[in-house]
Amino acid sequence: LASRGYTRIHLAASGWGTIPATFAAVLSEHVVKVSLKGAMESFAAIAESEDYDWPLSSFVPGVLGVLDLPDCYAALVQKGLQMVADV
Repeated sequence: LASRGYTRIHLAASGWGTIPATFAAVLSEHVVKVSLKGAMESFAAIAESEDYDWPLSSFVPGVLGVLDLPDCYAALVQKGLQMVADV
């Protein structure tokens, strides 16, 4: 997108799409606003739960050894991004 002149991106996602959107927002310097609806609270909360509605494909193998979603959400705030979450 940046090569086409789009350097200020508002990234919006809902439900299952909030996980890749969160990772993309953390990694991209061009994302200036993030809107997440129905985002997962954390991978740890799901790992500790007996029942959850998220598909297995939502989980990154070994991710909890490195980070959890609250770490990503904190990074988004630290980058000065506005984040709207329905967690």
